[in-house]
Amino acid sequence: PVSKILVGPSRVGGHPQVQGVVTPHGTIRTNCLVNCSGAWAAETARLAGLSLPLCALKHSYVVSESIPSAQGLPNIRDGDSSIYIRIYKDNMFVGGFENNPVILEEMPKDFAFDLFELDWDMFQSHQKKASELVPVFETAGIKTSVCGPHCFTPDLMPLVGEDPRLLGMYHNVGFNSAGFMLSGGCGEQLAKWIINGRPDFHMYSCDVRRFTKEQMSSPVWAKQRSHECYTKKYSIVYPHDQPLAARNLKKDPFHEELLVAGAFYEEMQAYERPGWFTPQGYAPVPPYDWYGAYGTPKNKDRRYVDLLKGDLTFKFSKHHHVIGAECLSCREHVVVFDMSYFSKLYLTGPDAQEAADWLFTADTNGPLGNIVYSCILNKQGGIEGDCLVIPIGTGCGTLSDPIFKGRGFYIVAAGASASQSWAHLNTAIQQKGFKVALTNHSEDIGLLAVQGPKSRELLQNIIDADLSNEVFPYRTARIIKVAGHTVRALRTSFVGELGWELHIPWQSCIPVYNAIWEEGLNFGLRQAGYRALYSLSSEKGIRLWNADIKINDNPLEAGLTQTMRSEGDYLGRDALEEAMKRGIMKRHAFFTIQEQVPLWGSEPIFRNDKLVGYLRRGEYGYAIGKSIGQGYVQESADTPVTKEFLQSGKYQLEVMGKRYDATLTLKSPLDPDNHRVMGIYDEPLPVRQ
Repeated sequence: PVSKILVGPSRVGGHPQVQGVVTPHGTIRTNCLVNCSGAWAAETARLAGLSLPLCALKHSYVVSESIPSAQGLPNIRDGDSSIYIRIYKDNMFVGGFENNPVILEEMPKDFAFDLFELDWDMFQSHQKKASELVPVFETAGIKTSVCGPHCFTPDLMPLVGEDPRLLGMYHNVGFNSAGFMLSGGCGEQLAKWIINGRPDFHMYSCDVRRFTKEQMSSPVWAKQRSHECYTKKYSIVYPHDQPLAARNLKKDPFHEELLVAGAFYEEMQAYERPGWFTPQGYAPVPPYDWYGAYGTPKNKDRRYVDLLKGDLTFKFSKHHHVIGAECLSCREHVVVFDMSYFSKLYLTGPDAQEAADWLFTADTNGPLGNIVYSCILNKQGGIEGDCLVIPIGTGCGTLSDPIFKGRGFYIVAAGASASQSWAHLNTAIQQKGFKVALTNHSEDIGLLAVQGPKSRELLQNIIDADLSNEVFPYRTARIIKVAGHTVRALRTSFVGELGWELHIPWQSCIPVYNAIWEEGLNFGLRQAGYRALYSLSSEKGIRLWNADIKINDNPLEAGLTQTMRSEGDYLGRDALEEAMKRGIMKRHAFFTIQEQVPLWGSEPIFRNDKLVGYLRRGEYGYAIGKSIGQGYVQESADTPVTKEFLQSGKYQLEVMGKRYDATLTLKSPLDPDNHRVMGIYDEPLPVRQ
């Protein structure tokens, strides 16, 4: 067995890298190590000084004696009872997922290929439910019982790929009782990952980089969330369901203020962010009660859970109109979003400009304060992330205006891809040996976005700067003071309205928020959450990474050619030039339907009755009064898709088995000419149904 993993500085950049393993038979030198140690995965990672978010639990099933009538029966999953019945010849394999599994704090060192004794008292409930479902099982004898360790992760998906904290350390673990189903594909993709640097497919749902450092290093978070995933293994997966385990790990300074204001908090990557604001008031997330297991009394405070139930549907949420009011307030008046969840990075050092030229597809050589939207690519031309990049100079020494030598960059990326973007950028920097520092200040800088037609009027009264188009044009940033506090203001919009993002040092967040809110009372200011943010962004044509754009999409296919600069080399450019020669095999488009039915993503797209793709994401556009889908259209695997092909067909979307006529557009459904972000409100909003 391996007793130690050797770690040392890499040849390029001096970053930590695997250098070998120590065994009783000697040392093996290698710069590539794959952790495939199953229930011992966390222990193996600790040999390299790493932690992994998973835990081992005892999982049991039994094999019946011969039941002749069982032959030919289908396999069964009873979601209501959390049991499964698998048929093999004339035997029944019966198991289930209880709410009080035995969690193994550590695995015995000499346990390989062994089994535990089955706890019949614990298993009795599964046996009873299986007998109710298939009565013949009750009188059949038990031939074999099996109780072994199964590795569960906090989101029921494996941990695959290179660890962002250690070059050359790969994982292929945590298969959540689905190893036979997933291991072949994950193994194949991991091999390509090691050889080519990235997998062929978009593997983010399995990528170990999807977890933040806080999630990676919190055994309490991993234990609680893995328990909940085990308990809910067969639960229906609703689009807006929320975990109840291990909440409130990461909170920003606005948390309590917004909670009192009615924020219904949703969790993403352990970060609490306001989803929407309930008129019913205070609804805190209760402590985890383990679903009543292990002698833990169930929570009596049901306010949060009762509101959550309104989202457990594949129809419009019961909170649909509340979220709609937030959206329309943004389009017609002014709202404030807490977007502190977004990633905030600084790129500084002697090679900062050279690094930016290589890392980003857009031209970052403009004047200081110029905001550019850019893609981040891999060498295959796939989109690893997207972000705003702002060239900056040395400042006064605050978090929002740091001191450094030369020219640097402030990078802002969506929170869902925060750890992914940081890991990819850091790896690319290491591979090229740039003399730069990429520092993550996401936990030090808050972000409030004031958006809407009245945003300039509101902010002008509390900011010491001229916010006119002439002095503070769209897509520029500058250091300003709000209520005496230094912040970096970005004139940009994630929702397609006139507005500013205020990037605020942690300790200044509440004073700045109070100043905005007090002045906002004169303008009908309203709080808005992420559900509104995503709806508004889809109306405006914003692409979300891990949904609308993925690593197996390139900017040509995604309709993001405006991010591709014509001069200079950058990571992935060679692949894009080859793709241009071959032709664009799929193209991104927007789809709207007249009928008032929700879209969620994965709905089939038909062109002239032929299946040509699937939606990636669905939202409801409250300003246009229609559901909006984003997806890709592909004619065939080897035929380029032209704009003429896209715009000449008759389209339908299939929703819950029924087809609806759909309208395709290549530009955003609302304000495709960008008048509103410029502060030009010369056209009324569409007449809504």
